[in-house]
Amino acid sequence: MRNKIKLSMCSALLVSSLVGGTLGTSDVVVHASSHVAQQIGNPFKDVSKKDAAYEAILWASKEGIVSGYKDGTFKPNDKVTEAQFAKMLVNYFKLDAAKGTLMRNSGERHWADDFYDKLASYSVPLNGYVNEVQRFEPVKRGVVAEALAYLAKDEMTLKDSIQFLYDNKVSSGQNPTEKLIEQHFGYANHVTRSQVVIFFYKLHLANIRSVQGKQALSQYASSEDIEKLAKQGTAYLFYLLTKGSIHVDLERAAIRQEETEDYNKRYKALFESGTFKFAERVKNKSAGHELFDFKALDKLEKELTPETIQYLNQHYVVDGATSGDDHYLIFFVDKNNHYLTITYSPNDFYPVLYGKRDYRITATGNTPTTKQALAMVASDITGTKRTLAEINSYQTWIDKKQNLTHEYGFDDKRTVRFGMKIYLSGFSYEGGDFTFVYFPDKTRNE
Repeated sequence: MRNKIKLSMCSALLVSSLVGGTLGTSDVVVHASSHVAQQIGNPFKDVSKKDAAYEAILWASKEGIVSGYKDGTFKPNDKVTEAQFAKMLVNYFKLDAAKGTLMRNSGERHWADDFYDKLASYSVPLNGYVNEVQRFEPVKRGVVAEALAYLAKDEMTLKDSIQFLYDNKVSSGQNPTEKLIEQHFGYANHVTRSQVVIFFYKLHLANIRSVQGKQALSQYASSEDIEKLAKQGTAYLFYLLTKGSIHVDLERAAIRQEETEDYNKRYKALFESGTFKFAERVKNKSAGHELFDFKALDKLEKELTPETIQYLNQHYVVDGATSGDDHYLIFFVDKNNHYLTITYSPNDFYPVLYGKRDYRITATGNTPTTKQALAMVASDITGTKRTLAEINSYQTWIDKKQNLTHEYGFDDKRTVRFGMKIYLSGFSYEGGDFTFVYFPDKTRNE
């Protein structure tokens, strides 16, 4: 974890003010050395050995931390409510009898009341002491982190609570690309019944089984009445609002500043490297060119030979680039505003026939220079010899209906195929364009 991972505002942990995100799976898989599954019978008809949480659920059931439903199910994928989580907390940490009884708005006792009374005695950070409606709302991962770390180690901030879970391998987070630890952990997301059971199981494997938090123990020993202790527990969820909000903004600003400086250094180094030549509007960050994706050129450079790069630099400049994990798009432009575009992306068009990926190289301007550039780039990317003569012969082939392809999705009057994977199409009028399409994963013809 980078030391740039920083705090975010804990007030967002209130259940009523957050929208749960998509759950990741990085916290789900359990690798334990024990043989719990072999020693315990499975009481739940909807939990199988194929489930990642199978061993954790059976362990938690045996230990009395969780119970299922009357119909014999556990419902592992259901979102766990705060009341259900409260019961697990009390059962896992074996909390002592409550110091009193919380007042209820409805005046009627509920199965969760005893658990909230015990947790209130320790001022455990939860939402549902006073607001009983929130007891039966799905609990957030951030609330789970704070409650566990508060009882286990006396951590009092969301950042430190999450770090405690990371340090003890209770969690590895959900969003590995995020720099702030709260977002990395997915603090605003809901948690399922199986996921929260895995948290407890991993605490057990880390030999963290009883209340260790000095603050929690001192609250239980306090002379304050249970209502005040409960309100203090809920107030802990606001700790970062008063203690950390200014620091959060400063740290986020520092991260953005560092990223900007890194980008500017990379930007300058790219122009000085001499691998490709660039349009002045790219160098000057003119409108529409403020951001430039260096990774796209890094990927393309690996595809092209030095001779092709030299030819492109003689006749073109780079005018734009963008990329992602599975694609890139780069624009070259010549002095006559003729474009050469190179695209690599997943193939969503009939992948059963054409495979999962495709390259498209397009040259506008029906000139010897543009067609030579097209042939050289296509040769490098396809690993075959594509020539200027082929492109010059294209219109003749169309007129004589030679070498035409008759495959799904292609204009059988204007498309020539070379072998199995390479297609050429275009319009050979003055100022027209030509495109080579290459499907590297294609293994058969239609």
